[in-house]
Amino acid sequence: MALVLTVAVLAVSCGGTIPSPRLMMPPPEQPEPPPEQDYWYALRHDSQRTGRSGNVGPSSPRVLYSIEALIGGYDEPLFDRAGNTYCPRSAGFNVYLRGERLRRVEFDEYSGFSEPVIASDQSVYLASRQCVLKSAEGDSWTLPVEIMSGLSVDADGSVYFLGNLSSPVSLKGWGTAEERQEMILELEQSREEVLNDPDLSEQERQQVLAQIDTRIEYLQERGWAQGLGILALNEDGEVCWQLPMADAELTHTQAIAPDGNIVAMSESGVTIAHDGHTVMKIDRDRGEILWEAPVSVPPAPSEYDGYDPSMPVVADDGTIYVADLSGVHAFSPNGVKMWTYCPQAGEQPWLEGPVPRESWPPALGPDGTVYVCLMRFGPGTTTVVALSLQGELLWRRDEQVEGPPIVDAEGTVYLGQGYGETGYSYPCITSYPPYWLGENTILAVNPDGSTKWVFSSPDEIDVGEVLCMDNDGNLVVRGSKPGDSYWTTREFFFWLGDG
Repeated sequence: MALVLTVAVLAVSCGGTIPSPRLMMPPPEQPEPPPEQDYWYALRHDSQRTGRSGNVGPSSPRVLYSIEALIGGYDEPLFDRAGNTYCPRSAGFNVYLRGERLRRVEFDEYSGFSEPVIASDQSVYLASRQCVLKSAEGDSWTLPVEIMSGLSVDADGSVYFLGNLSSPVSLKGWGTAEERQEMILELEQSREEVLNDPDLSEQERQQVLAQIDTRIEYLQERGWAQGLGILALNEDGEVCWQLPMADAELTHTQAIAPDGNIVAMSESGVTIAHDGHTVMKIDRDRGEILWEAPVSVPPAPSEYDGYDPSMPVVADDGTIYVADLSGVHAFSPNGVKMWTYCPQAGEQPWLEGPVPRESWPPALGPDGTVYVCLMRFGPGTTTVVALSLQGELLWRRDEQVEGPPIVDAEGTVYLGQGYGETGYSYPCITSYPPYWLGENTILAVNPDGSTKWVFSSPDEIDVGEVLCMDNDGNLVVRGSKPGDSYWTTREFFFWLGDG
């Protein structure tokens, strides 16, 4: 009876009767918001340098449109969340939307030094000689050091880069005096060829000569940079810390690990005794080296001298991958070498003739598979391999390839197969021909290693290297539109998509 009275009092105090269980149903579930569109915002897609897009690539590609590229540049277009394209140019960068230029942002000379970086708040960063440009409005920070690498920007807006700490206002840079003099002699030879080229109009001749003379003047002013180090800037452009590297020579743009710390490469040991390339992790807050590990075991064959490993690539679980002439190396987030994959015993890199001076970075598939184009192990070929998380060979193809692979959300791998007979990788600034006469095609490979499709370039253009993928899943490749002569060939970014 007491229990019944209690229930009755509760019912009266609530102003009604006890509700039926049928009226206590939970509210209907709300549909999940659509996932945020993936965009290629930094070199190799993201700050981890994975080379993996979250979009799906084309199935029957054709050329959609093109944008003229920097001559002989190593840049790649980048994209913001809205799908706008950012392309560095001399003295600034251009912003496009589906091939139509929206605006141009002016900056300091030599500002085409690095590709832009799109931060998480959509601010745009670009490095010049001694400046960092932030945002498309043109705000810039002038720094007391020379910037000598591309930029890495983390989720908090902190900026990391390689700088010359010992010569704050100089034009010093890469190259010994002998190497610079050799390059100057090659350019002077190119100058003579331009002067005697009967196919050039006078206007074209003067334009090319101006480019060569500027390059010669630039090399004559530069010297070997000493006292290199990594610097960190906060979101207001203030120097947070700098990490001198003594006599070590750092290479490549840095990567940012999932834990927020910086992953960098050096040509020799900084905290360890090692006469060879090393990989290291740097604390993002204090600028201290947390660990350093040798990439390969010295001594390397003498013919390897001058060939750099790839930039570091960091997986979502923190594993770090580096490729070099000896193979592919995997390191744990704590710097322990997990495994090394080397090609078959007895195979040696093909180092005769003009070849890339550094290894190409791996790309990471959505399931963690490691795709890498190793150095050629025969004339005109590249060993393309897919490796498991344990370093086991899943498949291998020997192809003519120009540049590192990229991967889409389905695990399809895209490879550029080199310029055709009329394409030139570096027109107007050197007398060198392209690395080799390629297939002039783009190759798509399924995750199991089988061919998905082959895109053959139209006669009026040449295609060389697959660079990135835009927000709509279109491939962006570097190529050229051949001119009447070697010197009038122009380079372009071509968009390939289903259209």
